[in-house]
Amino acid sequence: MSVRRFNYTGRIRLSREHMKFYTYSYPDASIYFNASLNFEEYKLPAESRVVVEVYRQHTNRRFELGSPIDEILSLEEDISDFSTVDNIKFRVKVISEIKPGLLLAQADKIAARAEHQDQTATSSLLKVRPNKDLGQEVFKLNIGTEPELLINANIGNWRELILEPKFVCLVFPSILRQVLVQILFIDGNFDIDSDDWSSQWLNYALKLVNTDLPEGDDNETIQDWIDQVVSTFSRKFRMLREYKKVAAEFYG
Repeated sequence: MSVRRFNYTGRIRLSREHMKFYTYSYPDASIYFNASLNFEEYKLPAESRVVVEVYRQHTNRRFELGSPIDEILSLEEDISDFSTVDNIKFRVKVISEIKPGLLLAQADKIAARAEHQDQTATSSLLKVRPNKDLGQEVFKLNIGTEPELLINANIGNWRELILEPKFVCLVFPSILRQVLVQILFIDGNFDIDSDDWSSQWLNYALKLVNTDLPEGDDNETIQDWIDQVVSTFSRKFRMLREYKKVAAEFYG
């Protein structure tokens, strides 16, 4: 059954299930939202553009994306002027570029899932423990029965190290990439329904990008999907921004 539902104007009603929004509150009082918009099930013209509106009472922000012909669009923006994430709603519009102002599709009053970004979500999937046999290596990712991050026991307070923003920004995206390469390329495991660690990592990745796993044995397609996951992960947790902030404080 088609997901497209038409009202009397002929306008397409976009399903909220395909329009995902997340809001993030950070310790520095900044607020961001992340959008993942899936247009795969809709037949919309290339000569149109997607507009996202964020609103609450009299406060309104508007962001323009690309064409829905791209099928999956993502967006992350600073909305700190809203002060809090409470009662923020989102509206998605698809507007014709052939007939300016003509509204082709819409979803309104979309609530976002609010999250506080105190740590990266991979921390719940990745075991961390000290190791005395790393020599001059600061850390090492070990993928045996399940992924674990080994920290050199001689470094001192290793628990503090894994919470350091510079360490997190430099190490965690790489770990995510290594684990996904292990699962998909080396193990050839595409099973997302089991209870083992690989399924948990794959489901976390799928939640990040809101797309299906690549099908078949096309290595380039699989690599592109892994790159998309790591890119979305880094954007979600603002890795570059956080690293630059800490580096600026350190180097003055």
